Amino acid sequence: MFVMWLRLGASFVFSLWFAYEDLKYRYITFIPLVILAMAGVMVSVISGRDFLSIVYALIPGALLCLMSFVLKTGPGIGDGLYFLVMALFLNIGELGILLLTTLLFVCLFGLAISVFKNARNMKLPLLSFVPPALLLMAIGGVHA
Repeated sequence: MFVMWLRLGASFVFSLWFAYEDLKYRYITFIPLVILAMAGVMVSVISGRDFLSIVYALIPGALLCLMSFVLKTGPGIGDGLYFLVMALFLNIGELGILLLTTLLFVCLFGLAISVFKNARNMKLPLLSFVPPALLLMAIGGVHA
């Protein structure tokens, strides 16, 4: 139980930092990402995760990185790198739920903005919707 809260707590604290950076600067910096990766390695060692589960958890982040190269208006490379590093904290099921919940929040916010403000060319930062999704996962007790 402690390890689960350690994983979600560390994920939430770092997601707040990256959400702030993504909102303010429209990119994320590399040094906090490296610190997050080092913390993720420590959490993975403490929780006793096997290597194969970490490799499977890299799939959503790798797909987001691929989408950022293929699509010009899709998610940025920082979004993909963030989800790649989050693979050290969360398993594939939790990352899939996190990504889908984040996309749901982005879609709902984008729909509300388009209805009330008529903003057609607005770009929404994906990482700014990760903390509410993580909070919803923690409150709802979602563990895949």
